[in-house]
Amino acid sequence: MENKRLLVIGGTGYIGSELLNALDNSGYSITVMSRSGNKKSKIAKRLQNGDSNVKYITGDLIDCKQVTNAVSNCDCVIHLAAVVRSFDKSKYNDNVIGMRNLINAIKNSHDNGKMVKLIYFSTQNVYIKKTGHYGNSKKICDQMLQASNLDWMILRPNYVYGVDRQNDFFKLLKLIKLGIAPVIGSGSAKFEPINKKDVVEYTIGCIQKFRGGAEVDLSGKTQLSINDVIKISGRLMKKRPMIIHVPLCVLRFFKPLLPFDLDGYDAHRIHRTGAFIGRSDLKRDLKALIRLL
Repeated sequence: MENKRLLVIGGTGYIGSELLNALDNSGYSITVMSRSGNKKSKIAKRLQNGDSNVKYITGDLIDCKQVTNAVSNCDCVIHLAAVVRSFDKSKYNDNVIGMRNLINAIKNSHDNGKMVKLIYFSTQNVYIKKTGHYGNSKKICDQMLQASNLDWMILRPNYVYGVDRQNDFFKLLKLIKLGIAPVIGSGSAKFEPINKKDVVEYTIGCIQKFRGGAEVDLSGKTQLSINDVIKISGRLMKKRPMIIHVPLCVLRFFKPLLPFDLDGYDAHRIHRTGAFIGRSDLKRDLKALIRLL
């Protein structure tokens, strides 16, 4: 089995936690580097009981020494960590600093005779012509990696959701149940939500059969808009919510105060040729989410 020693950066996050659950007791030696250590992970409980092959270290990508030490003991890095939403716009630059430090750490390992592979999670937002601070930081990270001589893969997920209470679909369904559905902009932009289980399945395949230099979009098989999601959900819930559109032209006055990218918000997020298309059925998953209400 190749890539036996894995370093997962951001393993306590939304996708990372799902990936660790799938990899746990898989035969891999797994180290998770996270700013929060093991505090957010369910696997931590099994770790305390000696039932997990996952080791946690507290570390931050913007700390060169911590990154170098973590990379020195692995065969493959899965880089999931990112500042996605923040009121402090300067924090998005941490994505770029972190990528620079990671690239340098892997190059240092190569200089010491250790060949380390990198699977990096980007976003399909990089295809949008005009983006905000988050999208711009991910574009720069992609370019830095592409210009390096490392053995890398870039995975670009669409909107990732799960059948749980931690995603935006569930929050929207709670509002629909109350009879309202707030929508930023027209709500007509198309996207392709993908279940995180499909994302994890593909990622494990990349670990097992690494394809250096590959750039792959990860999308769901259903292409729809947020208006479509509201219509489908309302029908499933037998509700006719009042849809409240918040115009982008109004929100632009408050753009510096928003914790997400407003630029490009109304752009389509559609996969490109050669994408991985998940197998999960969004309508079925929406039904499952409704049962969680």
